[in-house]
Amino acid sequence: MDEAKRRLRMSNPWHLLATGFGSGLSPVVPGTMGSLAAIPFWLLLIQLPWQLYSLIVMFSICIGVYLCHQTAKDMRVHDHGSIVWDEFVGMWINADGATGQ
Repeated sequence: MDEAKRRLRMSNPWHLLATGFGSGLSPVVPGTMGSLAAIPFWLLLIQLPWQLYSLIVMFSICIGVYLCHQTAKDMRVHDHGSIVWDEFVGMWINADGATGQ
């Protein structure tokens, strides 16, 4: 495990979210693992009315900027591969468009 990953604390909610609930810690293709881990959350989100879905996605983008910045700062590495919150939100945006919701 690299030095930056050792600085992560999964008990820290920012780190937990930024790493996609740990999916970004995969030793192989962490971004893809983050995208795959986002699918069950998307399946829950699409049950909501589109207005609430959109609000949650927008909130996730805004909060994601802070939590990814804070996690990168704690790891002392800019945009480390284990930070996959952007894959989560990107999957929610693209999957919603793909289904025509």
